[in-house]
Amino acid sequence: MNFIDKALKRINEMSADDFLQSMADIYNEPINRNEIKKYPQFVQDVIFIIDYDTELQMEGLVGFFNNSTKEYVNETIIALKNCGAIEEAEILKKCKYFDIEDYDRYLDLENDTYINNDFEGFWKLVDDYIEREKKV
Repeated sequence: MNFIDKALKRINEMSADDFLQSMADIYNEPINRNEIKKYPQFVQDVIFIIDYDTELQMEGLVGFFNNSTKEYVNETIIALKNCGAIEEAEILKKCKYFDIEDYDRYLDLENDTYINNDFEGFWKLVDDYIEREKKV
């Protein structure tokens, strides 16, 4: 039983934030991103959002598009939309068409991301999304 299975087994006992934190175990107990497709959509979404957040905080948008996370940009855009972070999804959508060498364009859009504007509001959207899905 991996960390996702354990968290899903206890999801009704956990707060949304506790569930979110348990999904961050993706870095302690790596799982192939294709393997997460067997889990509910909201679980997949949370993992893609965690990946996005990690890259954005460590390397910025350029880092997101320079690492393996770029292979899942479409899934990340869907995840952001599903949790209600529409503006964030639009930023990623625009970045898909930038040349990776066009650093300034990434930086310009990075200024519009949640990390530089509404960090708490972004994570509230994610928590609310988890709460809604827990009840389904």
